[in-house]
Parts: sequence; structure tokens; C-alpha cells
Amino acid sequence: MPVDMKTETRSQPPVKPGQKFTYEFVAKNPGTHMYHSHINAMKQVGSGMLGAFIIEPKDTSSYPKYDKEYTMVLNDTLLGFTINGKGFPATEALTAKQGERLLIRFMNEGNMNHPMHLHGVPMQVYARDGYPLPQPYLCDTLDVAFFAAYGPYPNLATAQLIREQIFAALPQDHHLAAQDTICWRDLRDEAILVQDWEDSHATREFYASLIGIGLPLRSHPASKQSVLALVAAGFGMTLVLESQAQVTVPGVSYRQILEENAYIDIVLAWAPEAEDATIGRFVSFMRDHAPLSRGDR
Repeated sequence: MPVDMKTETRSQPPVKPGQKFTYEFVAKNPGTHMYHSHINAMKQVGSGMLGAFIIEPKDTSSYPKYDKEYTMVLNDTLLGFTINGKGFPATEALTAKQGERLLIRFMNEGNMNHPMHLHGVPMQVYARDGYPLPQPYLCDTLDVAFFAAYGPYPNLATAQLIREQIFAALPQDHHLAAQDTICWRDLRDEAILVQDWEDSHATREFYASLIGIGLPLRSHPASKQSVLALVAAGFGMTLVLESQAQVTVPGVSYRQILEENAYIDIVLAWAPEAEDATIGRFVSFMRDHAPLSRGDR
């Protein structure tokens, strides 16, 4: 983005209600990209102020051939889990005839990982983060992710980006909501709601590593917003990140966990074999502009 399209303190000038601003720039790299609001992003992006930004190549000879094209923008905050702004059953079905090839552009505008899977049909991953891969590969499930680091990733190169503090999300009338801060021991006997899917127990293991084993965990294969709705209804409590605790959910109170290990590191991760000058510049930029702790801002 050209410098005259920005301000000194933000990546873009805020556009106030009733105003408009036109961005002008040269679309240099073809591929799948996104745009979204940078002002009160948790609320505005979660409410749908985002979109796909597709730059078509001048020369299509190097692109894979396809018969149909679909764009799927994933989100998971204020509206629950959505695809292109709609939740099931309002989501659009992907259709194809036998022998047809589909181009599917997956974009993750949310705060969670979203494994995308086509039953019985493999996917060839051709590009990632707006750039073609040097070696496309086949997979059954593609994880569309900007993820939190729960542990080491031996096969990936990583760079720590932000450290998020952990908060407890409680029903407003819960007795712990009367305290300013709480500790892990306060949660030992509480009904704890966790996001968990069949054959994936990473969240349960993460909770146990913090609070201890033998917890009364209740698994729900649902979005974080759906779990928070259960919290508001009095079915239990859950853990959220500092950024998620900025979003007001009726009936839910947030209290910071006062423990040395009550944080999650948000990291960038990439395959070492795909490392190039572009990745190096991006990692350096993110390190310079994302302080280790939100408290440093």
C-alpha cells in the first residue's frame, strides 16, 4: 500500500460514519488476498467488515486448470462460525459433476483454526497466503489457521508474535464473578466447557496442562461464540484470550487468571522448505510491529 494511502499511526486512516475514502494502488502480486477493518477490529471484523480480494494473473498459463471457482471466507466471532457471512444451514453447497475440477479459495478471518475437509475427495494445495507454492501437494484435510502455540512444532519454523493473557469467562451471577482475579485452584470444581472435536483432544490436554487432570470438562464441537452462549445460560465456564475478553457477550463476565502460566503465545509458523526472502521480510515486519505482550502497547 502506498504511503499516501496511510497515516503515521495506523495502517489506514479511520473512515468515520458518513465519510468515504478511496484507496488507490497497483495490484502487483496475483492471488487470493483479503481486506478487513483495522479500527476496533475484534468487533468490526467479527461483525462482517471484511471481504475477499482476488487479483487475477495476466498470464493464466501457469495456473492450474479448473471448471468452477468458489471463495470461502471463514469467520468465528460475533456471528458464531460462518462461511461467507452465513451460518449453517444457510451456507452454500459446493457442487460439481464427476470429472470437474474446482478451485476453492479458503480464507480465515477468525481467531480459530478451521480444518476444511472434502469427504472422499483429496485437495491439491496450489497456493498459500497469496503466493503459489514451489511444490503443490495433495491432502485430505487443510487446516486454515492463524494459531496459538500450545507446544513445540518440530517440523515448522516459528516466530513468536504476541503473548495473550488468559481470562475466565463466567456467568454474570457466578460467585467467582465477584472477585477481581481468580486462580487455577478456583476452577478445580467448576464445570468447564471446552471446544473439542471427535479424534482431537488438544483443547482438553491444554486445559489439563494448566489446571490439572481429573477436571469436569464438557466437550462441545462448536464455535467459541456458541460456547460463550452456553456460559451465559449458566451451563458452566470456559477460558478465553485477552482479545476475546474485549467482546461483550450478554450474561458473561470475564476475570483474569492470576497465574504465571496463564498466557498463550501467538506465533507465525511456516515450512522451512518454503522459506524465501518474502517470508523473511514478513516475519521481520511482524516482529517489529507486534510487541511480545499486549501490555506493552
